[in-house]
Amino acid sequence: MAQSTFYFVGCCSMDQPTPDNHYAAANIGLVYVGGSKTGLRRALMTFDVFGAAAEGRALRANDVIESAELVFEILTILGTSGMACQAERVTRADWDAATATWNSYKTGNAWTAGGGDVGTPPSALTYNGPTALGPFEIAGAAGFVTDAIANRGGLVNLRHMLVNESLGVTAEWSPDNGVGSTRLRLRVTYASVEPAPLAEPVESPASARGSDVAQAARAGRAAAPARPARAGR
Repeated sequence: MAQSTFYFVGCCSMDQPTPDNHYAAANIGLVYVGGSKTGLRRALMTFDVFGAAAEGRALRANDVIESAELVFEILTILGTSGMACQAERVTRADWDAATATWNSYKTGNAWTAGGGDVGTPPSALTYNGPTALGPFEIAGAAGFVTDAIANRGGLVNLRHMLVNESLGVTAEWSPDNGVGSTRLRLRVTYASVEPAPLAEPVESPASARGSDVAQAARAGRAAAPARPARAGR
């Protein structure tokens, strides 16, 4: 099996209490405070598996995906750790990481529903948030990669949120979005399937014997010379 790793190509977060504010990748997180939320964050991110890979190579349409994990480096955890979260496919492939907010997927263009439009397939990926600082992986993302290759031009567009957003507790986790090994990344394990070679033309039995060239006709026998007539008696 081969493996490739991809850094995110777009990432930001959005906040319900301040629905027109944009939060750049450095402020990504899932934030909940008390019974009356002072923050309600959801995170957006995009990976391009047909684009340049940080490790390995770009994926191809005929690669068979074996597994995929989202890999994070956790910098902060506030309040309750290990809360149930979910990742879902964002249906707006043209969302803008530089301007997206709770209300708009890009400047002047509203989401159908505030907080990001999502859909299936694939089904949502549920996971428990981090419980400690440092490396953190979310397994089970192969369905998003397979779908991206088959239907989305290689783009894996995801929205992350808490499963239960009505919790009266603080639950925040924030990953590092720097450079190098701590940057948000998608790691994919796959089997490389090379395209089948073009089939060789099948020769007919006659052609195989070289009899496709017409054989020369046999020369006719030379006529016997006429006998001379006998002289009269």
